[in-house]
Amino acid sequence: MTCAETLLKLLEAYGVDTVFGIPGVHTVELYRGLPDVDIRHVTPRHEQGAAFMADGYARASGRPGVCFLITGPGVTNAVTAMGQSYADSVPVLVISSVNPLIENPKGEGRLHELRDQQALSEQVTAVTMTIADPDQIPDALARAFAIFDSARPRPVHIEIPTDVFAMTGPAPVKASAPFQTPVADPDSIEAATQLLAAADRPVFVIGGGAVDAGKEILAVAERIDAPVYHTIAAKGVLASDEPLNAGALLFADEARAQINDADAVLIAGSELAPTDLWPYDDLEVQGKTIRIDIESRNFEFGPETGVAIHADAAAALAALDDKLSKVMPDGARRRGAIRASEVRDAVTFDENFQRWLLPLRAALDESTVLACDSTQIVYVGNASFPMSRPRSWLTSVTGYGTLGYALPAAIGAFYSRPNDRIICLVGDGGFQFTSPELMTASQNRVAIDIIVWNNSGYGEIRDSMLRQGVAPEGVDVAPPDFELFARACHCDYRKVTAPEQLGSVLGEACSTPRVIELIA
Repeated sequence: MTCAETLLKLLEAYGVDTVFGIPGVHTVELYRGLPDVDIRHVTPRHEQGAAFMADGYARASGRPGVCFLITGPGVTNAVTAMGQSYADSVPVLVISSVNPLIENPKGEGRLHELRDQQALSEQVTAVTMTIADPDQIPDALARAFAIFDSARPRPVHIEIPTDVFAMTGPAPVKASAPFQTPVADPDSIEAATQLLAAADRPVFVIGGGAVDAGKEILAVAERIDAPVYHTIAAKGVLASDEPLNAGALLFADEARAQINDADAVLIAGSELAPTDLWPYDDLEVQGKTIRIDIESRNFEFGPETGVAIHADAAAALAALDDKLSKVMPDGARRRGAIRASEVRDAVTFDENFQRWLLPLRAALDESTVLACDSTQIVYVGNASFPMSRPRSWLTSVTGYGTLGYALPAAIGAFYSRPNDRIICLVGDGGFQFTSPELMTASQNRVAIDIIVWNNSGYGEIRDSMLRQGVAPEGVDVAPPDFELFARACHCDYRKVTAPEQLGSVLGEACSTPRVIELIA
């Protein structure tokens, strides 16, 4: 088998069912074996869209998203999306070609030539590998999936020289066994148990690293009777009607006062980045902290770490609950729920945006996934829009904060959650960054709703300029005629001019992509 065919067989063995990519002259050989594997190929209209689709697929499913890129411009086009995945700890496998090994970059004007493609991708990946021999393929994939399974999941880039693709290599081997995550140190679990058992005003904070630990989070929260705050990445980990759920309110003065007053703060799966705490840069904590994280360097960020537990969040919390159960038997405690409700009830949100968000929420059920761009209505929704399932609020607002994420990410989510309803929530400015992907959705009959918040330009930046006494410049970007654009892409279209119309429009069945324009 060729190197490329071996690669595809191994991807299939690792459970990959979809790849996003644009074939190019350098990757023709990569596609030779595609008909022989049970892997769907989706062709976006731009490589940035391919990497965003892989990101949306991964966030919605918890499984790695995969994209195929050509040498040079294919990689550079995708680097922005890879940066977003890196910042938000999303497992994306990027497989690209690179110029032949014998063609050391000399600036001779070879097709797609970069001086050092690997050095470029190193900035936005956990690791980048160059395959010099087909025999290296099994180990390279094993290393990639080990990172996805047992470490902080971030993009992995494997580049394959064009002359290596066609080389014959070993017959495909089986996927390697899943790697084990770090095991919590018993002494740390014991120290955390003693600290929490003695606490009178504990608070629990969860992040994206704990997104799959909902059962364990709730068990510990109930045991210690603590309100649970979460970052944007952890929306939906606790049900929206769970009394201990204090919401994504880490930005609010009331929440920060409660956390600062706590005598013990348990933090699981978050470095508490400034983008999670904005407009603040840090979280003030006077009491002792317990930090659970799969990446030990995160203990260096945010509040000073009192007890460090280097482990997977779910496993560590299960061990912690087991220990706590021996010193804190179940009892009727309600202070945690009261403390959570006191903060929730005290925080208010911009009524203009809530007029739209409330009917949107009422029209959706628990199976809905929203892919959200950086736009005003999403900024408010990050904190105010309740979700009842994890991996259901996908957004580029945190971390890298790029525009153009939502539409391709929604397409990726559709392929990983085909039985769920997928909605893209994007501003008119962000939509124009990746609007050609509407044709990708149309051609593949990806039945998603694209809700466009149309405020005729970059509204958030316009408002920021006005607040700072700067005359608005460069922000009044004319949007297209969304109806004509949707029709040109063979999509359905609806215009909504009042919030009360939104529910009925969303209630209409649609088997094709549908653009719903909200006039802000």
